[in-house]
Amino acid sequence: MKKKKTLSEIIIIFLIKFLKYLIISLFIFFIFYTIIYNCFSIFANKEYIEIGKIIFLNSKDNKSMKNEINNWDFLIIKKEDFTNIKIGDIIAYKNGKKENNKDIIKIQRVTSIINDNGKTYIQTKGDNNLYPNQEKITEEEILGNIIIKIPLLGVLKIG
Repeated sequence: MKKKKTLSEIIIIFLIKFLKYLIISLFIFFIFYTIIYNCFSIFANKEYIEIGKIIFLNSKDNKSMKNEINNWDFLIIKKEDFTNIKIGDIIAYKNGKKENNKDIIKIQRVTSIINDNGKTYIQTKGDNNLYPNQEKITEEEILGNIIIKIPLLGVLKIG
């Protein structure tokens, strides 16, 4: 005759199965993420993936925002209307320079919004920098606001 399982045994079995499927699902996600991100980066010649109003970006060489945004953090960026960006927001933007034919993306905190002869610019500063950047960032250069950061997920990127 079979012994009936207690409630605690059923819960433990459920949790073990749930964790097993969660780990397998995450492993499969990371494999697909790595393949898609790397293929996109190589063939589209961009450092980021853009899907609608959402941008996926791996942070690298980001000394000025260290401790807030670290190297190899995976960032999800929401494209934001230029007028909705506020002082204190952390934004990603193209700084006009290229490396390996790809735009260099900077991640910095907004320190001021400047109106100059009817044109609006944004000035930024890295949290670890003493002074704000001298460059004035235009609407065309801004990718958007950082909305989610996943530590170290960006290490899966090859290129």
